[in-house]
Amino acid sequence: MAIKLLALDMDGTVLQNDAISVSQRNLRAIKTAIQSGVAVTYCTGRMRHRLPTALLEGAPEIQYAVTSNGASVLEMHTGKLLYSDGFPQKLAGDLATALSGYPIPVDVYCNGYNYCEQRAADCIQALPISPSRIQEAMRGRIVVPDLPQFLYTTSLLIEKINLYSVPEACRKQVWQLLECTEGIRVTSSFAGNMEINVSTATKAHGLAHLGAYLGISAEETMAIGDNQNDLEMLHYAGLPVAMGNSTPEVLEQIPTVTGTNQEDGVAQAIERFILH
Repeated sequence: MAIKLLALDMDGTVLQNDAISVSQRNLRAIKTAIQSGVAVTYCTGRMRHRLPTALLEGAPEIQYAVTSNGASVLEMHTGKLLYSDGFPQKLAGDLATALSGYPIPVDVYCNGYNYCEQRAADCIQALPISPSRIQEAMRGRIVVPDLPQFLYTTSLLIEKINLYSVPEACRKQVWQLLECTEGIRVTSSFAGNMEINVSTATKAHGLAHLGAYLGISAEETMAIGDNQNDLEMLHYAGLPVAMGNSTPEVLEQIPTVTGTNQEDGVAQAIERFILH
């Protein structure tokens, strides 16, 4: 069956190891797929205002975005919200209150922006990562004086709670806290990261709603990813493709494997299955 919808993870998939750059071969393949009539969507844990600049500028033809691990589905060119699955205010506020007792940056994605307290912004800027990664992590960030109070009272869509980097010293305690909290699910897109959504928000659910909106079935959908938070999306798609740099968990479950993110694996898959 011909592929009509292509879902692309960002970090570790389309993006190279610097989490910023996209190869020219990947850009060409994505643009050619769109020109051939395939609908292409971002399918990422990132929020709207932290989608990669290299793709926003290099492939502005990308029509859709499944963001915050499926909590928000947008039409890129109009900004129209097609589907959402966010946190109740109290659950988000209670989680932010509990997490405030740990030395970790707590970020909350609301309506495509990253809300946090100043100490979280300071923690991000002090991380032992490259200046370009820090700059990327600061995009779309809005500082509020009291994050739990903001969440208890906001009318914005609360998409995701993101713990960018949880130190090994407190990781076990944080996991125990989250495991005891009903109504949520925790995934990760890189080592030390924890991403918290409501239990029903997944990339698969967001992608399924987009498919229904477009009249495209799961069997006509191809998804490419590399990490734990991609697994539901990969199992949903009729043609799931794992990156060569995927985690062992992904490689064990997804038999079709392309090159790594440093080897233009996305372009390899598009050329093999869509542009053949």
